[in-house]
Amino acid sequence: MRKVLIIGIIASTFCSYSCKKYYTCQCINIYSDHKTVSDTTLYDYKDTKAKAKKSCDSRNAGSSYSDVTTSCSIK
Repeated sequence: MRKVLIIGIIASTFCSYSCKKYYTCQCINIYSDHKTVSDTTLYDYKDTKAKAKKSCDSRNAGSSYSDVTTSCSIK
């Protein structure tokens, strides 16, 4: 019985670190003209935290417009 309990604890600990969960990536676009209100976009990922963070960080590459700065982070 003790072995089953120990194996169950180890399995649940492992699963809590490797299971996919929902993470939200919040991206804020800041315009250089200071006249346009900054806008926020949310992206949802169902993945591990490391993969969700990597996907969110890839959105920091910026936009195709030179007057917009994009900042993204996991919330």
